[in-house]
Amino acid sequence: MTAVTLLCLAGGGGALAEKAKLSPQVLAKTEMRGEIAAALAKEGMVNVVVRVALPLSLSREQLDNGLSQQQTRAATKARIRAIVDPVIRSTLGEGAKATPFLTSPSFSARVTLGQLEALAAHQAVESIQWDLPVQRRLGVTIPTIQAGPAATAGATGNGRTVVVMDQGVQRNHPFIGVSRIVREACFLSYTTECPNGTAEQIGPGAADWQGRSGNYHGTHVAGIALGRNPVIGAPRRGVALRARLMHVTVLGQYATATFRMFSAASSTSRMWFWQIRRSGLTPSI
Repeated sequence: MTAVTLLCLAGGGGALAEKAKLSPQVLAKTEMRGEIAAALAKEGMVNVVVRVALPLSLSREQLDNGLSQQQTRAATKARIRAIVDPVIRSTLGEGAKATPFLTSPSFSARVTLGQLEALAAHQAVESIQWDLPVQRRLGVTIPTIQAGPAATAGATGNGRTVVVMDQGVQRNHPFIGVSRIVREACFLSYTTECPNGTAEQIGPGAADWQGRSGNYHGTHVAGIALGRNPVIGAPRRGVALRARLMHVTVLGQYATATFRMFSAASSTSRMWFWQIRRSGLTPSI
């Protein structure tokens, strides 16, 4: 199964400020040393994403299988928390503001240099990465990628399904249309903004944008991916104008997002994709 996933995002950046000095233990567990050091020097704290090693009694395959089966999903999530929570308590202290991921042995936190050193020294911590701030941005797509000539040659997306992971989608938008949406899900992990009032929802209506102000970006991206204008006016079309849509909400009602949001949501989305594949009902993707 081959999926076309669109995440129209651009990372923040800019020149790094004066950097804090990191210990060899921290340097050994992160690839984003400059960004972490600069944030510490500037603010005295830094947002990080921490990955915890699985115990020998639990393989990655067992974890994925447990998450992909409805009957074992809740128990597997609880087992992940049992792996992550002791690391949070022993390194950051009781009552620390950390956000455990639901389907991955990882968590995010805002930490001081001392807490960062404690994390790096913990034998169960595999990696520490900067929680990269990102913003949703869109550029000009159709002319840039020469989608017009490609469609003329027959590449219209007919018989294919595009996966969009973004904010929710306006399901009845004329540029998209409910009939073209074949599957929907909402995986937010850290908020309860899915249409059913929880952090996770699967099925018709799960990816609905709910008419919220500032919650239009998913519709915009889906339109670029496969929009088709049935009336007079512009824009006339998206890239794959005859494709179907599988929409996954991974962004809530935010102007900006961070790496942890996509890491957590992508992990959960992967389990859902596997469930679809195993069901034998997978559309051509």
